[in-house]
Amino acid sequence: MFDACKDNQLKKKEDERAKMRKQKEEHIKMVQKAKEILAKKPNIETMTIKELTLICKPLKTKSNGKMPVKKQELSEAYIAWKNRPPSVFEVDNSSSDDDDTNVTSTGRQNEPSLHHNTYIFRIVV
Repeated sequence: MFDACKDNQLKKKEDERAKMRKQKEEHIKMVQKAKEILAKKPNIETMTIKELTLICKPLKTKSNGKMPVKKQELSEAYIAWKNRPPSVFEVDNSSSDDDDTNVTSTGRQNEPSLHHNTYIFRIVV
């Protein structure tokens, strides 16, 4: 009976780790797209709504509410968000039987932002 419970806990933790890895991969792809757009068009005034949305997407947090849809709002959001520190994803894969395995997205840390072309992702093993 305890083995079934332990197996369920291990499966749940592995699912959480897989979810965090997927979020990290998606975030990396968004950052790469944003960097490509910024390399082609460094002036946000000449960008389309789609391009502005793509550069704002990796910088947005849940606390910002809905993504702006108008060009002026997107420009203002990018200017406000561009100096934010990047998201950090951490997965603790400790194999101790007594310890709980923690999977957390620690949110934004005091690291360089997208504007500085640096993002930090950590997988703690």
